[in-house]
Order: sequence, then C-alpha cells, then structure tokens
Amino acid sequence: MVLVVETGSGVAGADSYLSLAEADAHHAAHGAAAWAEALTATREAALRRATTGIDGLFAGRWKGAKAVPWTTNTLAWPRRAVVNGDGGAIVGADQIPFALKVAVAEGARLELEQPGALVEATRAVRRFALGPLEVEFAGGPAAPPAVALPLVPLLKDVAPAVPRLAPGRPRTAPFRVGMHDAEGA
Repeated sequence: MVLVVETGSGVAGADSYLSLAEADAHHAAHGAAAWAEALTATREAALRRATTGIDGLFAGRWKGAKAVPWTTNTLAWPRRAVVNGDGGAIVGADQIPFALKVAVAEGARLELEQPGALVEATRAVRRFALGPLEVEFAGGPAAPPAVALPLVPLLKDVAPAVPRLAPGRPRTAPFRVGMHDAEGA
C-alpha cells in the first residue's frame, strides 16, 4: 500500500504527515540505526500509526480549524487560523508545520520499536472520579516528550483538570445590635 502524504493542500486519502524520505533523513541525522534497517513497508506502517496516534492524542487541542473537509481527508491538518498569543500566524493554511513532522518522525520511531506505543499513551488516565476527587494514571506519560514537546506551539492552552478554587471571603462575626454595649451601663 502506497503511503499518501499530506502536503498541506488537503490531499484526498492522506495517511501520513511525513514522507518516507523525510523520515529517513530525520532518523539518519539523529543516528537511529534501527530505522534504516527496517523494511520499507514496516517504516511506512510506523508513519501511518504515528500520524493516527498523534491526531488521536491531541484531538480537540489543536489551534485553529481544519482547513479541508473531513470528507476529503480525515487528518487534523492542514489547519487555518493557527496563531500565536499575539495573533501572528504560526503556519499557513496550506502548510504542514515542521514541528508536526518532527513529532511524527519521533512517533514513528517509537511505533517501529514498539507497535501501538502511541495508542497506549492515549490510555494514560485509567480512572477519574469526581467525588471524592480521585484520578488514577497509568504507568507512563500521556505522550512521550519527544512527540509532545515539538507540538506545544500548535496546541491550545489546557485548562487545569481541577479548577482553581477562589479564596473565600474572610468571615466576620455577625454584628448584633447591643453586642458591644457595656453591660450594666
């Protein structure tokens, strides 16, 4: 099966944000020998799983809005209106950000070493209860740092899991008429 790479133009049926040649160059530059030794079909499958895994891990957290209809391709990118805090464009609506390509390359390496690694990362929270507030995490981080860190500029700020409670107003004793009057005066 041929790897269909999203270029930023809304490629129909795209299944990777990164071409095999780009991934090979990334891993050669970083000395990932296991990547170069793997079969072409295995590396392409790892790129597909990494793309799907990253889209799943960060679903709902991407800045901007999808630039092409879901009927054209099911990937989260390309996106329009991806801006920084000052309103400046981070990436054009017809581009795939370099940071996303780096994250996919790193995710593909993880998927090559351990197929399903990114899917497992989506299951990092095992249980969440609201009263009496309980959260149980799985044994690892929600997303591997090599994958998550390059994506930070492309993600919306996350609201804290537990809202910050506003400090209460200091309570004063109620005032009653006559309570400070001297007795017997």
